[in-house]
Amino acid sequence: MTVRIMYLIALERVFDNAIFDNQVKKLLLKIKGDHGRDLELTLLVLLPWIELTRRGIYSNFWRYKNELKALKQELSDKSIRLILVRTPFPSAFFQMKLLGLVWFSLIAMPIVWYWIFVKEVQVIHCRYYYATLAALFARRLFQRQIKVIFDVRTLLPELGVEDGAWMK
Repeated sequence: MTVRIMYLIALERVFDNAIFDNQVKKLLLKIKGDHGRDLELTLLVLLPWIELTRRGIYSNFWRYKNELKALKQELSDKSIRLILVRTPFPSAFFQMKLLGLVWFSLIAMPIVWYWIFVKEVQVIHCRYYYATLAALFARRLFQRQIKVIFDVRTLLPELGVEDGAWMK
């Protein structure tokens, strides 16, 4: 039986980002390498279509077109599917905590539902609160047995083991 896992990233850069490279990409490559054909792995990235910065306004999908294409090819070579979704969520909303969270959850919900129900994803590994809330809402509304994992975006588990606070 093939297990379908979706790694869900929201509003986080997946190009020119050392945290993504060292924590996410290496993890995905290791998991896929260890489990091969028994695992269908999808990285779903919900990026703001428009970035509003002090240096101006730009589109992630136009400005970083080559970087995103290269990442997609690199992961595809290892049988990991990369799906990039343009969200009508300007990066400036990220500072608007509650309003931003509600708006993002509403616009992300149909995308997450699609992957849960049409693609029959069984596990959703989420980075950051925005992605986790959308996944939890989708799971709750449709009462489907899906495991949602919240990634605290730190090396806390590794540090706990290293410090001896947690068992290996």
